[in-house]
Amino acid sequence: MKKVIKRLVAFALAFALSVPAFAASGVNKTTANIGGTTANVVYIDMSAKNRVLLPAVANNSISTDTAAGNIISGLKRGNVIAAVNGGFFNSYYNAFAAMSVASGNYPRVFNTIISEGRVIANGGTVPAIGMDYDRNILIDIVKLTPIITLRGNTEIAAWGVNTVYNDATAVYVLTPEFDYPVDIPSTSKIVTIRNKTVASIANGSGGYKTPDGAVAVVYGATAYSNAAKWDSQPVVGESAVFHYKAEPNDSSKKAAWNNMRTVMGAGGILVKNGVSAVDNAINPTAADQKPDVSGQRTFVAVLNDGRLMLGTVKSSFRAIANTLISLGARDAVFMDGGASSAMYVNGGFVTPAGRKLATMLAVVDETAAVVKPDTSVSAEANGPSSWAKESVDLARSLKILPEHIDSNYKRNITRKEFCDLIANFIRVKTDMSVEYTCTKQEIAVASKPFSDSNDYYVPYIAALGIINGYPDGTFRPKDAIKRQDAAIMLQRLASFLEADSSGNAKTFADAAQISAYAKSGVDYVTALGIMNGNANGTFSPLNNITREQAVITVMNAYNNIR
Repeated sequence: MKKVIKRLVAFALAFALSVPAFAASGVNKTTANIGGTTANVVYIDMSAKNRVLLPAVANNSISTDTAAGNIISGLKRGNVIAAVNGGFFNSYYNAFAAMSVASGNYPRVFNTIISEGRVIANGGTVPAIGMDYDRNILIDIVKLTPIITLRGNTEIAAWGVNTVYNDATAVYVLTPEFDYPVDIPSTSKIVTIRNKTVASIANGSGGYKTPDGAVAVVYGATAYSNAAKWDSQPVVGESAVFHYKAEPNDSSKKAAWNNMRTVMGAGGILVKNGVSAVDNAINPTAADQKPDVSGQRTFVAVLNDGRLMLGTVKSSFRAIANTLISLGARDAVFMDGGASSAMYVNGGFVTPAGRKLATMLAVVDETAAVVKPDTSVSAEANGPSSWAKESVDLARSLKILPEHIDSNYKRNITRKEFCDLIANFIRVKTDMSVEYTCTKQEIAVASKPFSDSNDYYVPYIAALGIINGYPDGTFRPKDAIKRQDAAIMLQRLASFLEADSSGNAKTFADAAQISAYAKSGVDYVTALGIMNGNANGTFSPLNNITREQAVITVMNAYNNIR
């Protein structure tokens, strides 16, 4: 029985380590003496136009691990000619206990990864190696910030990607590469981005997983409240682009680092510009990570002649760096070490991993077509929809449209902004400012009619009877306006201007949803053609009115009030 078990174990290990063999040109597997120890190394000519450096992740997920051979065979971009283990991850989780994000008991990836131009793990200031879309291999300490650009001009810096933060001020990103369900507090907001557009905004929920083809931006309760306070919160239907910004130590390579196809965070820099960098660690290191402590190490170097060098050895970082410099290394990094150390060349493992791995860094002769993700942002995202453009252009030309709401047109208009729009409308329609109108008609204007508003036009629009406050003495200037409430305000505006109220009110399929207090306002404005229903015969009284919809209604009032 023991012999049978041994054979099964041997077969399983052989299967885990075996991948289809592929003898590639320009690959020289050899050894080198590093600090008196023999190192396994491979030199790779990177000049072939289809030879690229790619991250490989276990099970196409950054939250699981598997045998190194499975990671190699799972990379379907082409022929893997060489690979080494990737960066640090939680290899000491308890596989016999329940795994969850909340407990932290899972093979969490700690290093930053960019794959196919997308950040799929973490961010922050890291030593890193990567390849840009022009196939330049770069090594440096880089600050990588995940960014969500809203409406073409509002940048939101995320704390990290596929790392969960239990902090109400946090903003972080989850992608489909994160396999574990996440319990997100109901006070948080989950903003789903699909096809460069905000597809939905929902309260946090238990067991959340990001849908395929989408990106989720999670706002903690305080973060979302602050965004709303400064009118920088996402809005459904508006543009949203997930990308990143890079700030390398070598600023001359900034453009390249912002055009990366591949990035993998490393343990540290060994060589930079031909000089040892082992004493320049950016983070405090454990005792076994000190420059002169010997241990099992994995390294990657870019040589002065453009070749790539991969290697594994039991030695110190200082000895490795000094030897690499003597062998013509321009830049070099070390990856995870110890039992994670692994090196694969042309179908076999020269250094087999002593444990399952979460990531590897692979050199691939690529056969699949490269598709660079579209992360371009455009100021046109601020503009109105095609059906609103004519009204917006006219409102702008007539000076009815306030400058501060002449953008982000799919955003809900606030009560304060609606007052500004009405004030401009009155000035243009009557040739008198609201201030002069109140003076001429001897209408008393309170200096501060509401406890929570110091906005200039609000007291005047309130004095004219067009808007009201709340029983608690507040105005709530940043609140959105429901369509039925906009109808009442526009009715009061029309009545103040003594508009002809003739016409037939429209009937709507959802008339039962119109509140009793709002019915007369809806009847009035639809009879005058100031507001209209939807193509499906509904009015949507409880929906918020957007900036572009508000401009259209005000321009309808401009054209229809005589």
